[in-house]
Amino acid sequence: MATPPGEPQDWTVQPEEELGHQDVSASEEARSITRRLSALHGEIHETLEKLPELIEKTRAELSRAEDEFRKDAYQSFWFCVDNASDLLDDYGRLVLRLKQGYFDYYELLKGRRHTFPDLPDLRIVKPVGEQSRLNTLFQQGQRHKDFAHIYGRLLERRDRKEQRRILVDGFQAIDRAADGMGTIVDSAFAEASSEGAEVVVCLGPAEIRKRAQNEGP
Repeated sequence: MATPPGEPQDWTVQPEEELGHQDVSASEEARSITRRLSALHGEIHETLEKLPELIEKTRAELSRAEDEFRKDAYQSFWFCVDNASDLLDDYGRLVLRLKQGYFDYYELLKGRRHTFPDLPDLRIVKPVGEQSRLNTLFQQGQRHKDFAHIYGRLLERRDRKEQRRILVDGFQAIDRAADGMGTIVDSAFAEASSEGAEVVVCLGPAEIRKRAQNEGP
């Protein structure tokens, strides 16, 4: 990823001028927008760093779940499946946040004189392979009599709130799995484009301008 020109402390939004004068309110507004943009820029780059980490963690949990299934480790299998489901949900939420962050960033800059850099052009690929592995594991567990039995008992214990906190909180994703996994990821990529076998979200100045044109009057 290219390093943006200048240092963050040099990035500013200049006050609007009226009749050759800058009033106090315009200067305060410019400073406020500068602070918001600086914070947003930092948040976007932090989110970008988290995305690949989440995918790696998801793959690790899926591999552990596959190992646990082969070893007939019923309960630990479902914990791994649940962890992978949570991680994919987190990935989808971050993609949604990233998309909104891009739009907010350019919306704040629109029509203003400033020294802020453009955000990097992005191509985010939907984790279809990870979603497929997760669904396959869930279906395998449901088809296996002993795994399915343990799954049912875990949900019953959660509903009675007699289990440890991790079961109360952690098995929310597994409970939703019966209605279909990956809904948050699907929402994040709802308006994505297809490139061969891949579903991708593209973000950058050109994409933001295109959206603005589509949403214009």
